[in-house]
Amino acid sequence: MDPSFVLSLFLGISGVGGGIFAYVGKRFDSMDSRLDGLETTLHKDFVRKDELVTMIDRLEQQVQRIDEKLDRILLNGRHLSS
Repeated sequence: MDPSFVLSLFLGISGVGGGIFAYVGKRFDSMDSRLDGLETTLHKDFVRKDELVTMIDRLEQQVQRIDEKLDRILLNGRHLSS
């Protein structure tokens, strides 16, 4: 068997395999983007806006309490070191 024939055969098979791999990868990307769109739609419909506003308000209150505690810790730390 001629070495150039073996090389040509190997490169041809590699090219076809790479093309198939690229095609399948593109199909998976397409399916993934469609699923992402569906998930986004489901999430929009799953949480009602009034529930979301309540959750955000509670989260803001908790963040404010944490911020106040950190301020007290920092201010007490400054008084102790002076």
